[in-house]
Amino acid sequence: MRNIHFHIVTKVLLLSFIFTTTQLSSTASHAAEVEEDCPPISNATNLQQTQLIQRLTHVCRYDRLERPIEYGMNGERLPVTVKARIYVYFLQNLNSDLLQFKMHALLQLSFNDSRLSYKELKRHDNIIGQKHLSERLWLPHIFFANERDSSILGTDEKDVLTSISPEGRVVISQRLQATLYCYMNFKKFPFDEQFCSTVLESWMYNKTEMVLKWEPYSPISFDPEMHLTEYNMQGFWYNETIVNSDGINLRHGSFVGNYSSLSFTVHLSRETGFYLLDYFLPSMMIVAISWVSFWLQADQSPPRIMLGTSTMLSFITLSSSQTKTLPKVSYIKVSEIWFLGCTFFIFG
Repeated sequence: MRNIHFHIVTKVLLLSFIFTTTQLSSTASHAAEVEEDCPPISNATNLQQTQLIQRLTHVCRYDRLERPIEYGMNGERLPVTVKARIYVYFLQNLNSDLLQFKMHALLQLSFNDSRLSYKELKRHDNIIGQKHLSERLWLPHIFFANERDSSILGTDEKDVLTSISPEGRVVISQRLQATLYCYMNFKKFPFDEQFCSTVLESWMYNKTEMVLKWEPYSPISFDPEMHLTEYNMQGFWYNETIVNSDGINLRHGSFVGNYSSLSFTVHLSRETGFYLLDYFLPSMMIVAISWVSFWLQADQSPPRIMLGTSTMLSFITLSSSQTKTLPKVSYIKVSEIWFLGCTFFIFG
C-alpha cells in the first residue's frame, strides 16, 4: 500500500510540475507576442518619423475613431478644444443673382492629443506630413453651415499639411475653396452694403464632447494684395456661438444637442463709380433731352411724340441693363425710385 501511495503522489507532483512549466511557458510566449504586436515607445528615440508615427498610432494604443481624452481638476472628462484660424487669399465678387460668393482660403485647426505625445523621447523635432499622416489621426469633423459646395479636408494630397509636436499638439492646415451663400439686401442698390458670413460648425460632436474656438491672436487675416472690383471691404468681425439641434430641423442629422459654432462676417460696400457714370448720368441726360419738347411749337405733335417715345424707350433700356443681374425681390430699391422719378420728369 505504501508503494502504491508513493507512486500516486509522485505522479501528481510530476503532473503539477509539467502543468506549471507549461503555464509559465505560455505566459512568457503571450508576453512576447504582446510586445511584438504592440511595439514600445521607450526605444523609439532614433526612429524615423514614419516609423515613430506608426508606433504612436498603432491599434494597440490609438483609436482614430475615439476623440482625444482631456480631464479636469476633479477627474471629469472635458470636451476637446479645437482652435481655428483662417487666412483668406481672395474673395471672388459676390454673385447678386445667386446670392453667393466664392472664397479661397487656408483653414488651420489645432488641438491637443496626449496619445500622440513623445516628449519623453527627448526629441524636439515635429512630425510633419501630408494627407497620409492625417489619415492615421482623429480629426474634428466640421462643415460650412452656409456652403453651396467646398473642398474642406478634401482629397488633394498637396493641399493638406499635418504637424505633430512632441507635446501632442496636432495642427492641420488645409487649403480650400468654398462657394458660400450670402443673404443680401438690395433696398439701397446701388448704394447698398452687404454683410457676408462664413459659418463653421461641429458635425458629430456636441459641446460636451468638442468645443470650437478662434485662436486668441489674429484668427482672421486677409492677403494684403486682395482686391475686389465691385466692392470695398469696410471691415470684419468674428464670433463664437452655440447652435441648438432639436432633432426636428435636421440641422445635424439625427443628433440632438448643442453644437459649437464659429463665424466671421465681412462688411462690403458697393463701388458706385460705375453706376454714376453708366446709369445716373446717362439717365439725367435722357431726361434733359426729353425737355427739348418744351421748345417745340404746340402744333408740332409728331416731333413731340417721337421725342418723348424715343427718350422713354432709351431710359427703359438703360434701366433694364443695370438691374438684369439682380434677383427679383418684392421690395422697392433706390434704383427703382430713381426710375420712377425720371419717368415722371420725362412725361411731365
